[in-house]
This record gives sequence, C-alpha cells and structure tokens, in this order.
Amino acid sequence: MVPLNYILCFLFTVGMAIAVAFFTIPYQGKTVFLAALATGLITVALTVYACCAKDIEIVYGLLAVFIIAWLPICILGFVWINDAMAVGIILLVIVLFSLYLILDTRMILSAGKSYGGHEIGMDYDDYILGAMILYLDIIMIFMYLLALFGGSE
Repeated sequence: MVPLNYILCFLFTVGMAIAVAFFTIPYQGKTVFLAALATGLITVALTVYACCAKDIEIVYGLLAVFIIAWLPICILGFVWINDAMAVGIILLVIVLFSLYLILDTRMILSAGKSYGGHEIGMDYDDYILGAMILYLDIIMIFMYLLALFGGSE
C-alpha cells in the first residue's frame, strides 16, 4: 500500500491546491496574503497549544456547544441574512475548524494511546490520513478567513 497512499495523497493535495487557486482568483493579492498569514499564525498557535496542553477535554465540550449553537444560527441565516449575521456565521465556522485542528493534532500526537479503555489516537500507519485531516482543517480556516476579509476585485 505504500506507493499507492503516497500517490493518492499527492493527487488529493494537487486537486485541493487547484480548487483553492480557483477560489482565490476574484480576491486581491493583499487579501489572499493576509488570509494566508492569519491562517499560518492560527495554525502555529493552535498546534503549540495542542502539543503543550495536558488536558484538552474542555475542547470536546466547546466543540459540542459551537456545533449546537452554529446550526440554529445557520438556519436563521438562510431565512434572514444580513452582513452582521454572515460575519457571525463565518467567525463561528473559523472557531469550529480551529477546535477541530486542536483535536486532530492531539489525535495524531496520541497515536497508540488509550483513554478510559478506548483508543483515542491514530495508528502509526495512518500518517497519510492524519496529514490529510490536518490539511483540510487548515484549508478550511484559510477559506473562511478569506471570505471574512473579503476584498474581491
């Protein structure tokens, strides 16, 4: 399976890069750079937090609260949308994917460990899957930051 998973990961990465490139076409270069810089800073900060924090069980609760709070806001947004609500929804989605980035990083770091009788981490052979999960979290944070910053031409 070794060469196949590398090939599929490469194809996935190229496909996502093309999709993101097409999505960023209408935006000004300064806006794309600002969103990329903010994404990089968020990613580094959350990765350091995920690596250094001893107990992140509170993140599971925060994730549940944000998902439960996010769904009614999105439903309300479909009925009655304005600029403030759109910004609020985008901010909630950014926080949601940030929490997922923390949890996914911890899941990768705790490979082979068990907690309460349940295995919580990924297996050592799941490195490609772990990389793809982190890649998607980071790309989604970038896309929503780009939507938040606006600045289309």
